[in-house]
Amino acid sequence: MPALQPRATSASAPAIAVSGLRRTYGSKVALEAASFEVRQGEVFGFLGPNGAGKTTTIRILCGLLRASGGSASVLGFPAGPDGVEAKARLGYVPDEPAFPARVKALPLLLAYGRFYGMEPGAMGQRARELLGRVGLDGQEQRSLKTFSHGMKKRYALAQALLHDPPVLIMDEPSSGLDPAGTAWFRETIRGLRGQGKTVFLSSHILPEVQQVCDRVGIISQGKVLAVDSIEALGKRMQQRVEVVVVAEGVPEPALAALRRVPGVLGVRRDGDKLVVEAERDVGPEVNAALVQQGVRVRSLEANHPSLEDIYLAITGTAGTVGT
Repeated sequence: MPALQPRATSASAPAIAVSGLRRTYGSKVALEAASFEVRQGEVFGFLGPNGAGKTTTIRILCGLLRASGGSASVLGFPAGPDGVEAKARLGYVPDEPAFPARVKALPLLLAYGRFYGMEPGAMGQRARELLGRVGLDGQEQRSLKTFSHGMKKRYALAQALLHDPPVLIMDEPSSGLDPAGTAWFRETIRGLRGQGKTVFLSSHILPEVQQVCDRVGIISQGKVLAVDSIEALGKRMQQRVEVVVVAEGVPEPALAALRRVPGVLGVRRDGDKLVVEAERDVGPEVNAALVQQGVRVRSLEANHPSLEDIYLAITGTAGTVGT
């Protein structure tokens, strides 16, 4: 296979575009007319239950699998087994990285660099730089078979970034990691977005997705059910919002005033707190109503629907997100 040397990329093309994508395995339908777009420079979360079609989508985007119908592209170039231009723009961090057991860290990165057609001098400098960036400095001549699971995850990221791709696909990057490793990957993803890279993130850790993703796509049974920001999805689902108020000496007339605020569905006491249930965020109106009643508000916080709430409402599943 020739070295991957990408041509120029259109600034207006979506980082990833999937349209009517279909994939079957015999009589089994893994993807059915799936469609979504990922914008350049965003972190996009791809969520769904086990068997939803996430892994199949990723394999098609990475050129490991041919679609049965529809189309997929990376920065305007067709994805799939023959999509050399698309592959040149992708970096891929798999769920379970696997490397030749007896090969050492730096030599293997240099082999990847030759595959991508990098100049020898620049290739060696970047490989060492990336090993340091992912916390593997000093491990250049260490055999990969001695690496821990967390070290292999970091090494896989270095390998994926070696040719400086504008789009990075990360499949469960935090699976099997301790809290420190999870936090490191979370900050790394934010840093990649800060560099202008697009990150396509498949993860079953919903709080992590909620912290780092600009938008999410939710897929179930091979169909993409929703694509939007978490905030917009919450509003679309018309989930209720709880406004929790800590205030001193709230009399009954003040509670009655809160119940008259448009959008408020109910008010209850919870110890030294008030919980205002509403069909939208009524925080400012609640604060104003209490102040007008002479109540001193110590704190006020609106609890919006979590990504888990949204995910369960859209998919209708009670289990966790899978692969």
